[in-house]
Amino acid sequence: TSLNHKEDDLEIDEPQSDSVPIRRSIRTRHTPDRMCLYIDAEEHELGDLGEPANYKAALLNPESEKWLNAMNVKMQSMKDNEV
Repeated sequence: TSLNHKEDDLEIDEPQSDSVPIRRSIRTRHTPDRMCLYIDAEEHELGDLGEPANYKAALLNPESEKWLNAMNVKMQSMKDNEV
């Protein structure tokens, strides 16, 4: 039975007992800032853009007629575009 002899001749590799430990990074990991796009603009002090903050401020502005006209144009544009 030549098959039995071939099986006896095969060597089986035994797992090595001296295994090399896995190297781990020592770098400090930080979670990504996924919410950084939502930071309030006030924190970055964008400065005064010269625009009234609200409707009342626009009416009290010395250039109130210009602001009212600009608001009406904007409202009409939104109405025309069905926004």
